[in-house]
Amino acid sequence: MHSGVNSRLFALLLSMLLFVGTESMSGLPPFSHGNLPTDLTEPFVRSYRLYSRCSSRYLTIRFRRRDVNARGTDRSKYAKLLLESVDHDGLIRIKSETTGRYLCFNFRGKLIVRHHGDSIQCKFREEITKENYTKFRSAAPAVWYVGFRSNGKPVKGYKGNRPEKCYQFLKKEDTKRFQPGPDGLKIQDFEAILRRRGHRLRRRNKSARVRSRG
Repeated sequence: MHSGVNSRLFALLLSMLLFVGTESMSGLPPFSHGNLPTDLTEPFVRSYRLYSRCSSRYLTIRFRRRDVNARGTDRSKYAKLLLESVDHDGLIRIKSETTGRYLCFNFRGKLIVRHHGDSIQCKFREEITKENYTKFRSAAPAVWYVGFRSNGKPVKGYKGNRPEKCYQFLKKEDTKRFQPGPDGLKIQDFEAILRRRGHRLRRRNKSARVRSRG
């Protein structure tokens, strides 16, 4: 008699515990794989230099309206560009880190420089080729691509008969500026110091060779 009552009480207590546990777990947020963001299209800003396959130089954006070309060197401050995401559609803007100007198309499909990048002519979509080169297609309804001649001058957005490589770029990420050294110095500051020391050492060695010959 007592064993039957005890078993029924135990079963009732176990069911109550399971009910309470289920109710408490229902208020917890769903598992999120370590709180990783589920939206992979969050806004971002990346620092790059864009190397043109056609001109074998870097894209530069300066101050004036027509002052855009692919004649820059790796050390040019005007070759430092920011790729800014615009929205969740995968569109980006290309902005000069030095001048704050944006790369845009005008209504005739020519590349120009603008103060603001809100226009649809200043927004692009990245396309990756089979050879892992990057192309920048205008978000405007017209099928325009950012491109440059072998002499670094910009070409009109529509392709025409120009080689495909004139619209292809290599993205070189600028990571040095995100690596501060001790006392607030950056990596490029140390590189400048080392270059100056190297110049002094070469001058000393040259002077020593001249004295030994004399």
